[in-house]
Parts: sequence; C-alpha cells; structure tokens
Amino acid sequence: MGMRLIVKSGLRGWHFQAASLSSVLLCIVLWVRAKTIGEDERGNAERRALFVGLWPPMFWLIGDTIDRRTAFHPSGVSPMRSAKWTRRRSANWARRLRSQTS
Repeated sequence: MGMRLIVKSGLRGWHFQAASLSSVLLCIVLWVRAKTIGEDERGNAERRALFVGLWPPMFWLIGDTIDRRTAFHPSGVSPMRSAKWTRRRSANWARRLRSQTS
C-alpha cells in the first residue's frame, strides 16, 4: 500500500537515493557544527547528527525498492499473488534457468 502511494505520487527511486546522499552530507555538517558550539549544548547537537545519520539506509532502501518494483511492473503496482500463481512462476523460472545452463 505504501509503495503504491509513493509511486503514484510521482516519486522515483533516484529521488530517494538523492535524499540518502543528501542526508549523509547533512549528518556531516551537523557533526562538524556540533564540534564548534559550547560544551553544554554539544551533546544534544551530536545526538541530532547521529539521528540524521540513521536516515540514509532507510531512504536508499525505499529508493531501491521502488526501482525494483517499477522494473518488474512499470506501473509500480504488483498483481495479487496467489499460491498457485507463485508455484507456476517458480516452475517457469526453474525451466528458464535449466535451459540457460544447458
């Protein structure tokens, strides 16, 4: 549901990957700034920098998920998968792999 809304809103994987790299830069800037302020406020500023440092993996994984989803389904919306559909797909992949190796 969440990925469907993100894709429908027009956001793409590279938007989130750019946000990931930007948050790395923001974390570095906040960390350097924390070293320049007074001792009594330094702890709070360092915690803020560490908190922002947790964002890049999240943004990168969201962008990667969107890229994978839109590569498999251009609309970004995957069909409902029943157990029968999954077994049939797995069998097709196995046949395809066997034909490539031989």
